Amino acid sequence: MTSLWLWVLTATAAACGAQLLATPSSLKTVVLPTIEGIGAGVGPSCVEPLESGWLSAAYFEKAAIAMRFRISTLVLPPGDSAELVAVDAPTFDLSAAHLSPVGNTSSGLWTPRLFANLWRLRLRRTTRVSYCANGFGVGVDMYSYFTSLDSGHDNSASGSRSDEQGCGTRSTHAICNYTTTSPLTSMYAYSRPVVRIWVPTPGVDGFKMCTGWLWGSQGHVITASHCIGSARDANQVQFEFLAEASWCGVDVDYTVCSGAVASVAATWVTTNVILDYTLLLLSSGPSLVQSYGYLQVHPTLAIARGMQIYVPQHPNGGCKTIASRNQTTLPTTITGLTSKGCDLNNDGFYRGGVMYDADTQPGSSGAPVLDATTNTVVAMHYCGAAACSNAGIPMACIVRDLLFQNLLPANALGDGFGTIPAFPDPVEFPRAPTLPFRHPPYFGAIRQGVVPRRPRYTTVDHYELVVQAPTKIMVDVVVNELNTTSNTCVDVLRDCRITYSTGGTTLRVYSKLLPGSETPIIEI
Repeated sequence: MTSLWLWVLTATAAACGAQLLATPSSLKTVVLPTIEGIGAGVGPSCVEPLESGWLSAAYFEKAAIAMRFRISTLVLPPGDSAELVAVDAPTFDLSAAHLSPVGNTSSGLWTPRLFANLWRLRLRRTTRVSYCANGFGVGVDMYSYFTSLDSGHDNSASGSRSDEQGCGTRSTHAICNYTTTSPLTSMYAYSRPVVRIWVPTPGVDGFKMCTGWLWGSQGHVITASHCIGSARDANQVQFEFLAEASWCGVDVDYTVCSGAVASVAATWVTTNVILDYTLLLLSSGPSLVQSYGYLQVHPTLAIARGMQIYVPQHPNGGCKTIASRNQTTLPTTITGLTSKGCDLNNDGFYRGGVMYDADTQPGSSGAPVLDATTNTVVAMHYCGAAACSNAGIPMACIVRDLLFQNLLPANALGDGFGTIPAFPDPVEFPRAPTLPFRHPPYFGAIRQGVVPRRPRYTTVDHYELVVQAPTKIMVDVVVNELNTTSNTCVDVLRDCRITYSTGGTTLRVYSKLLPGSETPIIEI
């Protein structure tokens, strides 16, 4: 056994801690009046899809930054597929995501978070079999949407509220630490294995977020146990890699970074609540390691006061940032070896750990604390405390525990060199903003209704807009009392009401590109 582990036993026995973000108020769930879909198991009667396929009406939430859908039924013949499509996000293949061991059948399953605010369910067909006669169909019965990624703390998982405080200098976007002169040894390069973790909590409107990282060459992820503490949690986890800004100049607080959903669910390996860590294995782990690399723990490097460190993390469940400067703008360092740390479960036991002056926030739990010289992990962040006494569990303690269980991942120990594969330049400078297309006010002819029981006067306006690519269109309907002589808006009847639209306004949007386009794709 190396001197590292002996040092742990003598110097950090008390050090051998919670920072969790949960946001129930930013998640809203919509239960649809009826199951929306096509084929069997949808509605009171079965409707056969056309041979060309089927496309649902739009699911749109103006305030949403992400949405997820519950699939009430998904039974498809071989060769057919169902997917969720958006204008400004990758298509999500439901058939691949929810493929069961016995066939293309699923029900009552939620999709991952999908980062767009307008989605449609689409059925693609290559077969001519009858859906109704054979029990095939696809449908959605509810969806949830996220209006923000952060709005509070969850005390149920940690047992006590974290006293996390910032440390003066804010952490910056991870991309700000990228350099073209030495890209594979930059802080940004070693932040690529760091992943944002999303875990749903009991009830449809709750979830928690934290940080984890690929450790070793087999695709293991380690994070805080107060974030993922059981096999049940592991079965529902969503891992989002490269959830980061592509340009250093964007605002840290108001930028939404969707990232790449690499895996939904993981295999639970082990948990130690005293050391506050959980080790998981991702089914797609080897390919993730090839894409993002992995981090290591140095086998002989001892933690020392004054050691320069940096912390890649997902504070507040947002974009990946890196804390590398303290409140005096000097490099962040280890400030103490025997922190009191936090009492996670109100059991009177403070988990201790090492202290550092790096800025962290709720949602940073599980983040790696890396030595700035070797780019190896010296601690796992778990706890925030007042006076900038943020605490992490020494990796030496965690390694020793895993060695005892014979569960240490392959290549978990090393000097950190050569573990990050080459990657293309990640910097994308923003394009010049495109001016929105604006159409002047359109005055429709007032026509007298000819069918009884309809409003006597109806304004029917029509405007055709042709786009060459999928496009989001915003339509504002403004109703005013207009003086056609002066071309000014006035209150003609002096009643302070929009009296000319008391019958209501209906907006229908049609698409000529859709089969059966006489049916509006959006009706408001």
